[in-house]
Amino acid sequence: MASFRDMIIRYDQFKPATDNVEFGKVNQNKSGQGKSVRLSYNRKQLTLQTQKLRNPFGFSRGMEGTPQYGKKFSCTLSFDLGTEKGKDFMESLRSLEELVAREAYEHRVEWGLGKNAKMSKDMTEKEVRNMMTPIVKVPVDKETGEEISDYAPTFRVTFNTRNHEETGEVLAITSEVYDQEGNKVTTVDESTIRAGSYCKVLMYANSVWVSPTGYGVNFRIKQIKVYPGDGLPTGKCLIDDEDDEEEDREETGDEEDVEEVTSGAKKLSLRSRD
Repeated sequence: MASFRDMIIRYDQFKPATDNVEFGKVNQNKSGQGKSVRLSYNRKQLTLQTQKLRNPFGFSRGMEGTPQYGKKFSCTLSFDLGTEKGKDFMESLRSLEELVAREAYEHRVEWGLGKNAKMSKDMTEKEVRNMMTPIVKVPVDKETGEEISDYAPTFRVTFNTRNHEETGEVLAITSEVYDQEGNKVTTVDESTIRAGSYCKVLMYANSVWVSPTGYGVNFRIKQIKVYPGDGLPTGKCLIDDEDDEEEDREETGDEEDVEEVTSGAKKLSLRSRD
């Protein structure tokens, strides 16, 4: 019997290719909204363990003011481009993107990309590729559209949650969260997964989501281990009172000096009268 370790692929061992990534048939989702295509790696669920990566924005509830705010929780992680393994991991995820895009183009009609079958059939490969939500997100200037080289590319991981059946609001996070010592964290929010922290993630993807307007791969969090960032911690007072104590001593000394000067002045005044 295989151990659970055999089911986990380390980030530096992930090498997606046509001979180890397989796609199943397209299936209608149980909700009736959208479709999914089974995805497997070496005939198993794709389960990856990342290296320790920076979490620049911390815990996210989504974009405020949108219908999805508060219904999906996630973290955005930056690739470690300072190491060769970090660069290779990013390229491996891009290789997975390439395989998904090829599959989407070959089966664009079965996947239902576009408003109807004729539109799907007439689509070019470039058009199908442009419909994909990329795994690797490259930061770009909103005005010029040019890539920003000052920041590393990122990818997003989504928490598993239990949601309210009617409103869709999150009732509980079912992904496991641990601190740097390996202790389980029960309160999962912006205070425990802070902006600028670091994370190691055990993430998985078992399907490609498909809609008439696009498709992509979502990585979900099985477990996440959180390390504090380089910034100052929150939730406790960091202000030192030593300076105040020194100031108090100095002020007391000044009062004594004033008394001595005042006393001396009185003596001089009395002597001058004589």
